[in-house]
Amino acid sequence: MNENQQDVMTVMINDHRYDPEEMTVPVNSQIRFKNDDQETHSVTSSADGFDLELDPGESESIDFPNAGTFDYYCRYHPEMKGMIVVEESQIKEKTKTEDEEEISEN
Repeated sequence: MNENQQDVMTVMINDHRYDPEEMTVPVNSQIRFKNDDQETHSVTSSADGFDLELDPGESESIDFPNAGTFDYYCRYHPEMKGMIVVEESQIKEKTKTEDEEEISEN
């Protein structure tokens, strides 16, 4: 994936809960929150500065360009809580160790 591409995942809201309640995604992911419940819910994180209000059937997305842990809740139903963990990519280019370089020189 190049730097401009985003992974898009969905968190469903139904029966007064976020599904999944916890999600781990790579940096540059976009999370779509879809309200499949019969009443209005929010996706609110005062610490991280986002606040979506979703009427029944609505959906909105949030971009996560930086690593970190983002806790959120519903303003209308504070027992509803969720968490997004955004991690740096685990794919790294393999570099030669000094031993490998020595072997390749012989």
